Amino acid sequence: PMKKQLTALALSALLFAAAASGCNQTETNTSAQQDPDPAALASALLEGGSFDAQLSETDQQAAMTVLGLDPEQVDQCTAYMGTGATPEEVAVIRATDASAAKEVAQDLDAHLQQLESDYASYAPDEVPKIQKAVVEVKGRTVVLCVSADSQQAEKLLEDAGATQD
Repeated sequence: PMKKQLTALALSALLFAAAASGCNQTETNTSAQQDPDPAALASALLEGGSFDAQLSETDQQAAMTVLGLDPEQVDQCTAYMGTGATPEEVAVIRATDASAAKEVAQDLDAHLQQLESDYASYAPDEVPKIQKAVVEVKGRTVVLCVSADSQQAEKLLEDAGATQD
């Protein structure tokens, strides 16, 4: 597990360095605002959100498999998931374009339906979290947040400018 933690740390360091150096200088501020940075937005949700479980960063490939996403439609995906004891998870996906973002949102809805039927049988107390899950699409960015307090998650997204206008 230590190696995995180091990889995650190295990855987040890389992401941070890329974000800090602003290597996409072609993007104007308006498009940056239109498409919030997935890693930054996911960690803001994780820090400000209300979760009963400890969520940890999940590898992009694994997250896309779990969420049922088509890799062709995804530029970047940052996800935090739990152990399965609760359905809580955070995922911020930057799709290839706005129409791909809508498809990603539909895939996430399907993922939530599957999650709900899974939890209905073995952890019915967790089902309301899934029913109140937040799925937001803004530009190319799609956000999924399954937490103990969906209103708090909505507010965090509004503050970050990541909700639909």
